[in-house]
Amino acid sequence: MIVKTLDDLRGTKGEKLTKHWSSMRFLHAEDRMGFSINDVTLHAGCDMIIEYKNHLETCYCIAGEGAVTDLATGRVHPLVPGTIYALDSHDRHRLQAFSEVRIICTFSPALIGGEEHRADGSYPAAKPAAAPRRPVAAKVKSRIGRARKPDAKPKARVRKRGRR
Repeated sequence: MIVKTLDDLRGTKGEKLTKHWSSMRFLHAEDRMGFSINDVTLHAGCDMIIEYKNHLETCYCIAGEGAVTDLATGRVHPLVPGTIYALDSHDRHRLQAFSEVRIICTFSPALIGGEEHRADGSYPAAKPAAAPRRPVAAKVKSRIGRARKPDAKPKARVRKRGRR
């Protein structure tokens, strides 16, 4: 189990502070979950063009007011508490904060921890990390006492015919 608090992140690679935003990065590639999750504050007046070429991102707004614009279509979406947006096609977008905005963001693949946006608005490609954690399948005993996986079907018994 992984348990972290905001206080645990202060002063570590999990805390990223910039002029326009701050990010508290709870999970990183080294946590082997296959994604990262961040608590991000966009400072009022933040206006960025972003295109995550190497990551998929989903954001859920929990405070403040802003806008996210799909630069391929020009469509502007209000960003208010209760709004989620998913950049499922590495979408180039404009992110604006009209007041201080707080969003919870997930990235796949997971961030390493100290990334900064490059000139094109992307993060560098993630370095290969250890494989994500996989749940261990519990074994159960079958009727005849042999261990098997819970989702495995029991083998059918074939009755051999005797000679008459």
